[in-house]
Amino acid sequence: MGIRNELQKEGKLTGQINNEFTYLIASSEVPIDKPVRVVIAGRDPLAVYRLADEFYVTEDECTHGEGSLSKGRIMDGREIRCPVHRGTFDIESGKAVVFPCTEPLMIFPTELRDGAVWASLDKGYFSE
Repeated sequence: MGIRNELQKEGKLTGQINNEFTYLIASSEVPIDKPVRVVIAGRDPLAVYRLADEFYVTEDECTHGEGSLSKGRIMDGREIRCPVHRGTFDIESGKAVVFPCTEPLMIFPTELRDGAVWASLDKGYFSE
């Protein structure tokens, strides 16, 4: 049995849906303080973050322009800086923090299950 079949059998194939949550990535593949880009077929790319033992998921594209936040740098332990425009967002809330970013990021409810990061992609929202 190939690795793809094993992962599918275990419910750990990227894009697999289980109780409205979609498998994104094994938690061990997300380094602390370095976002990872995840692409699910038919959806905009996502950025997965690990801050200490907490995981967060946001849209990957900067709301100010075409910068991939997964290529950005985590600042002050809670903010992601766009590598193109240098504006920042709060990772947990998605709020724009430093200009030129003014529009918030969409954030997604996230769960850690059996060593994997799952997100509810149909329930993304903008923090108030």
